[in-house]
Amino acid sequence: MALHIAARCGCHVHAVVLSFYSLSGPHSVILNPSLSDLSSFIPGYFSNYPPPLPRTPPGPRTDKHRNATSHHYSNYNHESGVTIFPHTDLFRFLTNFMPSKERNLSIMLSTRFQRRGSDEDLDQAITLQSEALALRPVGHRDRSKSLTKLANKLSTRFRHRGIAEDLDQVIALYREALALCPFGHTDRSKSLHNLADQLSTRFRHRGNVEDLAQAIAFAREALALCPVGHTDRSKLLTNLANKLSTRFLHRGNAEDSDQAIALGREALALNPVGHTERTASLNNLAIQLFVHFRHRGNAEDLDQAIALDREALSLHPVGHTERSMSLVNLAVQLFARFDHRGNAEDLNESREHLRCALALLTQHDPRRLPVHGTLAIVYMSFHRSGVDGTGSPGEAVVTVPIIYFRISGYLPDMRTQRRLKSIFPSFCLANCDRLVVCQ
Repeated sequence: MALHIAARCGCHVHAVVLSFYSLSGPHSVILNPSLSDLSSFIPGYFSNYPPPLPRTPPGPRTDKHRNATSHHYSNYNHESGVTIFPHTDLFRFLTNFMPSKERNLSIMLSTRFQRRGSDEDLDQAITLQSEALALRPVGHRDRSKSLTKLANKLSTRFRHRGIAEDLDQVIALYREALALCPFGHTDRSKSLHNLADQLSTRFRHRGNVEDLAQAIAFAREALALCPVGHTDRSKLLTNLANKLSTRFLHRGNAEDSDQAIALGREALALNPVGHTERTASLNNLAIQLFVHFRHRGNAEDLDQAIALDREALSLHPVGHTERSMSLVNLAVQLFARFDHRGNAEDLNESREHLRCALALLTQHDPRRLPVHGTLAIVYMSFHRSGVDGTGSPGEAVVTVPIIYFRISGYLPDMRTQRRLKSIFPSFCLANCDRLVVCQ
């Protein structure tokens, strides 16, 4: 018999991930600390769930009670790598801390969706979470938490499928959750952050400037509620900086860009060397400086962006899952500096980083396509500038950037097409939708 129960840790969810336990006898249960397949338990969850035991009455938790709990729930066998619970104690634990079957099954389905990507699991999780919300009507003390949990799952489905109605519902749920967290509420900053992120997402998909304006306003308020020294300040600084940078790209207001960079610098200062969030802060500030350079042409901004990307790459050594994208980020910045100054070393390094990034990405990784397109442009610059030392490009050399364009499916703009045509007379576009080499 196998049972898989997963519960998220949170402010008020006093549960841990309990996975793959089997009955080793009539009175004990063995827990394997690693997550395993949930499928054997989920189908029969409701039918196999035992009758609830009486809950422990509320009252002060003495040291004696705490020690007894620790003895029952922390009997870890270091030789076998499993944890052994008395059978009845385990179910008392489950009924005390996970009283809602709907909530627990929703969590398990979400966990399996994350591992397998089954749409059915996510749909069922959303249905169950909706039922749980219905059990917490207006006025219930935990309604805000249920609103947030349902919004989180709908947000996941929107990212997975792009259903516009899901995003609208997410925003409506977060608005209601925010209304339940008035000024002075401990969760108000978090609610503001959640709503700001979703409004910003809707702006990116629909272009409604009112959504972006509201997102920035909510992000500002969330940041104001987390003064210097608050553990969430760095995250909220980055959140507001990204939204201001987005508005700068949309409207071109230089003040937004300047403020985004200032916020990005403060966020980086709060994440010193060794901090787990330093890489993200480095990347965000590098992007903001690069955007600033593209609009103002200040070479110092580009130099700083490259220095930040170099540090980010050093924090993603060989074997790191994000190394390929760090290589691409640095390659793009180096190519921009070559285009600005004509330094051949920058172009060579850009090409090598892109080649390494391609080697790290699996064959079916969708991120390979834009890397191919970038490589095509880099190769085109090699041959246009004569950096490769070939003088006039030969037939074999001519086809290299065109091959990368074809692989990527990237359709160059008219300026790039004219440049290609002037450098490579054998280049043309067929049917205006795919790249070919004319013989």
